[in-house]
Amino acid sequence: MKNQPPHPLTLVLILVLVLDGCTGDSAREQETRTNSPEGNSKVEHWEKTHPEHARLFSIEYKKDAKIVRIKNPFDTTRALKTYLLVKEGVRPGTNLPEGQMIRIPVQKVALAYATHVGFFKELGLLDRVNGISQKKYIKNKQVIKAVKEKRIKEFGPSHHINTEKLLQVGPELLFVAPFKDNRYEKIRDLGIPIAINSSYMETTPLARAEWIKFISYFFNRERKARQIFDSVAHHYQQLTRKVEHKKDPPTIFSGKKIGQTWYVPGGNSYMASFFKDAGARYLWEDNRQSGSLPLDFETVFYRASDADFWCIKENFKHRYTYAQLGSENVHYSEFDAFQNRQIIFCNTHSSPYYEEGILEPNVILADLINILHPGLLSGHRNKYYQLLNEE
Repeated sequence: MKNQPPHPLTLVLILVLVLDGCTGDSAREQETRTNSPEGNSKVEHWEKTHPEHARLFSIEYKKDAKIVRIKNPFDTTRALKTYLLVKEGVRPGTNLPEGQMIRIPVQKVALAYATHVGFFKELGLLDRVNGISQKKYIKNKQVIKAVKEKRIKEFGPSHHINTEKLLQVGPELLFVAPFKDNRYEKIRDLGIPIAINSSYMETTPLARAEWIKFISYFFNRERKARQIFDSVAHHYQQLTRKVEHKKDPPTIFSGKKIGQTWYVPGGNSYMASFFKDAGARYLWEDNRQSGSLPLDFETVFYRASDADFWCIKENFKHRYTYAQLGSENVHYSEFDAFQNRQIIFCNTHSSPYYEEGILEPNVILADLINILHPGLLSGHRNKYYQLLNEE
């Protein structure tokens, strides 16, 4: 029996299927172009990450922009700044809110504070930094080397930026910290966009560390930021579970007298969170302030004279000892923590506390637990805080 030729309708169906397979991708691409805002030829597919602990920034992802909002840290009911982050070559739609438009990814930045260096290091973005405020406050060897080789320029102290030197740096974006006064008005007049990093105003260690996500938005590094933060948060939470059921927690207080005033961290501060999460009872935990409390010496001594531990963070050029501490105030030696050699000390002159510590709250927490609860963390080597043992 001879093979019958295909029915004409069958040939038509095959032809339709073949053509659909060949043109499907092209058609979908055309549909994307047609439906893109303002007729853009490309719509960005963002790698999304949102803050979970930080309370002072938020992000909204649009097809053609990221909308990053900063709350006023001194009055969180008010907005401080809105950034419209738009990819190079993309024309934003007309449905965006008012805000400062910045083209991303940003290629050249200046940092007004050493505390910002750690964020850029962890995100692999130190090569984007071409200006810093003062080298003497920075511990990162890569940045110090770049300054010596003039690949990174200094532009004066952060509280009094030299605008002429900043213009020579020529950054696309300047990262600063928020202040109540309007000290950056001259820089705005120069046309240099300012990114406000309010991490130091957050009230918990994890909230401060989560500002790595804010930095990442300007460079499309969300995935890396999320991976870094999730790892830190997971370890931090594991550590807190080790001490949460400890009975009879040791008591602790913090700080030193400066001039006529002793500033102790408020009960809702990030240091108070560290002490609580490390399984200690902070003596001002009943206070609800997130900032520092200005107290006189007598008030502190009355409450903390018999505390188990005393935590001090100090920028001291030489070796810090009990003799040095005792020489600063004759009454310091009257605290039980001094007499029992239970002082927890961090020397920020030699330690990268302000650069790396903000992104390693898990390491700081482990340091504290290791001192407050000896033997609980086997194998941990303290990085930031040590039990002061120098006489």
